[in-house]
Amino acid sequence: MEGGALVSTSLVVFATAALLLAAAHAGARGKLPPNPYLGIRTTLTADSDEAWYEVHRRAAPWWVVAGIATAIGGFALFLIEDGGFQMGALLVAAAVCLATVIAGALTSSRAVRDRLARRDRASGEHSSG
Repeated sequence: MEGGALVSTSLVVFATAALLLAAAHAGARGKLPPNPYLGIRTTLTADSDEAWYEVHRRAAPWWVVAGIATAIGGFALFLIEDGGFQMGALLVAAAVCLATVIAGALTSSRAVRDRLARRDRASGEHSSG
């Protein structure tokens, strides 16, 4: 890949990396409000603003890794001359990004769901006693 294709592809890759890093930053600080465009949407996060913010706070480090992996893939496009290897680097970066985002969403959602369930059980024990 070279010329205009290289530039346009790398712009998309770097924009994706920037979006992931910005979302991680906002999520870590509780500044990513529930919305239909960006974030982890599960029944848990849809049903509770508290869960939404905590899931995104917990997922933020995963999103940072995904953003960095994506950016590395973008830089690799300029360091590798062979088009096949460029595509391979891009696919590896995309796979790492996707796997990391999914792992972060799953582990964060599960941790928050479990914490909320323990809290609900504990408050139920106190109110029935």
